[in-house]
Amino acid sequence: MSNASVMDQVKQRPTCSRIRDRRITMFGHVRRLQESVPAHEALRLAVNTRTGVRPDDRLDCFLMLSTSMTLNDLEP
Repeated sequence: MSNASVMDQVKQRPTCSRIRDRRITMFGHVRRLQESVPAHEALRLAVNTRTGVRPDDRLDCFLMLSTSMTLNDLEP
């Protein structure tokens, strides 16, 4: 029995299309956040990196991460 026939029988979409739809939904949520929210800043940085734009505030990002993380966060 093939995967396609199983999907037809259970009336489900392929997993990859469900994941894609959820990613698009999550993108929309993050995109609508205020620009100061860390998730929105991470999205902007990811988009800029993929389009070849180097971040101007690399030092600021490093300082933000280093001050928000402590050694206790790294321990298991």
